[in-house]
Amino acid sequence: MAIVRHLKSAKAVDSAVKSLRSLNSIRITSNDLNRHNNLLNCLNGVIDLQTGKFYETVNPELLITQQCNAIYLPNYRNEVIEKFLHDILPDEETHNALIRYLGYSATGECSEEKALFFNGADGNGKGSLTKTILFLFGNYATTQKQVQFC
Repeated sequence: MAIVRHLKSAKAVDSAVKSLRSLNSIRITSNDLNRHNNLLNCLNGVIDLQTGKFYETVNPELLITQQCNAIYLPNYRNEVIEKFLHDILPDEETHNALIRYLGYSATGECSEEKALFFNGADGNGKGSLTKTILFLFGNYATTQKQVQFC
């Protein structure tokens, strides 16, 4: 129990931090994390979004800390989601644009400087779609506060 009390002391913590800072071989910064925009970390492995190759194990040296809430299953089609998307976006061009945008979003690229805004009457699927996207993308996704444009 004495060792636990010792480790909780500020002096012990400062000493440990000082020792760890001197080890350059394990020093990383936040800029070192999640640098591979083409890699999507799923619950069961990593997909290279450029090549389509799936890796069942994540190489720790890649320093991927983000993860989506999806299990990668090649060629899997979910009829419920497909019907939902068709119901809320019956126009094929808009439907295909949404699918492309979500794929683009998964890459982490921002060179096209795109943002997605849903609008329309209550009960048309905006909230359900947003919640589904946020859930599936896990900590890759975020939202902005609602803004009103004049």
